[in-house]
Amino acid sequence: MSFFRCLPGADALSAFRQQRLLSHLATQGIELQSIAAQYLHFVWSEQELSANQVSTLEALLQYGEPFARTKAIQSVIVIPRFGTVSPWASKATDIARQCGLEVLRIERGVRYQWTSKKNLNPSQEQILETALFDRMTEVIVTAENDVHALYQTLPDRPFTRIEVMGQGKAALEHANQSLGLALSADEIGYLEENFKRLERNPSDVELIMFAQANSEHCRHKIFNASWTIDGKKQEHSLFAMIRNTDRLQPKGTIVAYSDNSAIMEGCDADVWSSVGPAGHYQTKRALVHT
Repeated sequence: MSFFRCLPGADALSAFRQQRLLSHLATQGIELQSIAAQYLHFVWSEQELSANQVSTLEALLQYGEPFARTKAIQSVIVIPRFGTVSPWASKATDIARQCGLEVLRIERGVRYQWTSKKNLNPSQEQILETALFDRMTEVIVTAENDVHALYQTLPDRPFTRIEVMGQGKAALEHANQSLGLALSADEIGYLEENFKRLERNPSDVELIMFAQANSEHCRHKIFNASWTIDGKKQEHSLFAMIRNTDRLQPKGTIVAYSDNSAIMEGCDADVWSSVGPAGHYQTKRALVHT
């Protein structure tokens, strides 16, 4: 069992974004008199938070411009998709725990409120809601209580075995489609051969891990492959040719092509750092690379 609390926050819609949104909706034939948005903070904890803990939490969540209450009666709440944890939540939860608050999770949503010149029909309401959220990462709910399902503790799912020993390549091809593994024909053949050699069936977890670890993203199989132009084998692979740029002209580069990242030579800048057991902060001048 977990305890749920909603703490209202700052204004989530600047005047510029507000006017841009109103103008965009107007081009869709939706005339609104006003629209406003406010951040809402959703907090889950194992125990009911004390008054002092709530006060600390409210202080941590005090940022941005204060929200001016409106008389709007129509509203929706935009939250992260169910079953996901937003980057904001990861940081906010960690900060709260560092401040001694025993919270399970802090998540953030936005309540949009508006008034319209005339009642919107269902089609117009759908257009309006579509303009308020990113359907890839967010969902819309109508009440604060609907948010409670964001925090879920689901039981672990048992893994399943793929019947390679009995069905061979057909079982792997079916798993490839149902699990979305994107395995090539030669990779399926490789898996069939080796699991038959091991005399056991692979689990779905093993196949998923193989698909990820052996993917183009991780292995760069195409970029690292040898290739020819007009029948002449090239000295470098595609990836080696890209890296060759840094090898020939390394000026200003500290790190290049290391775990898909790079560091360029920077300059002196003021850096904040904590000192002493009390955690006071001070600045010092240091060379900062980018």
